[in-house]
Amino acid sequence: MKPLPFRDDMLEAIRAGRKSCTARTKRFGKPGDLLDTQGAGTVRLVSVEKLPLAVVRDEHWAQEGMSSPEDFVRVWAEIHSHKGFVPDQMVWLHTFEPA
Repeated sequence: MKPLPFRDDMLEAIRAGRKSCTARTKRFGKPGDLLDTQGAGTVRLVSVEKLPLAVVRDEHWAQEGMSSPEDFVRVWAEIHSHKGFVPDQMVWLHTFEPA
């Protein structure tokens, strides 16, 4: 089983049922794969698709466990401080459910 690491606040969002997807710069698996969140249990990938980061911000911010699109941009920029939020950057959106 592959690890899928998260920040502590995102682990809490997964445990609370507020987070059901994550955008990543690399692909972590394919639908059906089980991943270890390293703190919020095992999840099963439901879908994996490549999208511009702006689409994740505009259409998936709530599934990402964020309170607003602006919150998503802020957190992304914190995590990716070297590059920041680049709207046209292509990322992998991993949608998951508890396994």
